[in-house]
Amino acid sequence: MLTSSDLATVYNDAPIYSMPFLFDNWAQVDKVRPQVDPLLAKGFEAHGMHMLAASSIGFAYIMSTKPLHTRSDMDHAKLWIPQNDTIAERTFKMAGISTIPLPLGDVFTSLQTGLVDTVANTPSGAVALQWHGKVKSMINLPLTFVVGFVVMDGKVWHTLSPADQAVVGKAFAAAAARMDGGIKRDDAAALEAMKKQGLVLTTLEPSEAARWRDIGAKVTQQMVAEKLISADMLAAVHKAMGH
Repeated sequence: MLTSSDLATVYNDAPIYSMPFLFDNWAQVDKVRPQVDPLLAKGFEAHGMHMLAASSIGFAYIMSTKPLHTRSDMDHAKLWIPQNDTIAERTFKMAGISTIPLPLGDVFTSLQTGLVDTVANTPSGAVALQWHGKVKSMINLPLTFVVGFVVMDGKVWHTLSPADQAVVGKAFAAAAARMDGGIKRDDAAALEAMKKQGLVLTTLEPSEAARWRDIGAKVTQQMVAEKLISADMLAAVHKAMGH
């Protein structure tokens, strides 16, 4: 499974769900995905790929080895971002924060050595990668929402018979539905486990939270203006949310 940012070079609108601060909660995601997933599937098809499945990975939050409340706290963070993550790079650059791009496999060691002290991940992702033993605080504000896609070359897909396409499509749809059904539970359980190990949920000062939401909106507008995501797809997301 590839995340939307992995597929951005193939299909511009793939990262639409991951735009910063686009969603506030699961209720919004649950309203949007049934409306927008089919549009994304058509987009992949137009770019020569067939979308077998899409499933939620969850909300990513900023986590740190120290409490983060104010702009000064954020400015002094040694913040990891994934290599080649354009959205994260743009977001934190606009916020005036220096970032440390590293491969995912280097983050655990970097938390141990102090090369980085702040990361972003879902609670279940932090547990799976064993970061939970290092981070001590989490900002209780969803940074971004992550969706994973399973896609295959459209030419290969069309070599399958209609009967085989139906079987494969049904199997992947069922698997994605199982993942969607379990991710909320898994993230909630992971967060509770982290809290029992000492994780503290922190809240940004209201002015700082507002600043971050404004940055998210500006990054999104910037990417639309540069045609890195389409205005039509963004409008479809907002329409599904009832905006």
